[in-house]
Amino acid sequence: MGLTDVAFTIKLAFYFTLFGFVLHTIGFGAPYWYAGFNTHAGLWQYCSRSTGVCVTVDISVMDRTQVDKFLAVRVLECFGLTGSVACLISICLLIFGGMCLENRFITMCNMFLFLATGTVIVIATIMFATMIILPEYVRSFTFANMNSK
Repeated sequence: MGLTDVAFTIKLAFYFTLFGFVLHTIGFGAPYWYAGFNTHAGLWQYCSRSTGVCVTVDISVMDRTQVDKFLAVRVLECFGLTGSVACLISICLLIFGGMCLENRFITMCNMFLFLATGTVIVIATIMFATMIILPEYVRSFTFANMNSK
């Protein structure tokens, strides 16, 4: 069995899963989740553009109200990476293991795993976005200040 022997939708699912896995793997370790004026940071590294030095994110110097949320984002992203690996393995078993194509249970488990992984990654990304404190000049262009006048 191979990619030529399976339905178009399964091929499409394989390519989307592979593409999502590659993007998530790159984004997981990239220090570009947040870009400030002279810095950029990710889940694991904090980099300074002026000195060109990247250091590991030190949770002990973070604001105490943000530490739990930041750790939750890290954990959810780790679950997302693990889930995307499991999705890739599962769809490869579905494609290259000939007897798995007739088994609806494996197909349903793969769909659930794929949706759960995507949901976890999106939730973690939204949580990280809510942690960012925007400067006043950026907040003035948002809808947050509409009722304050």
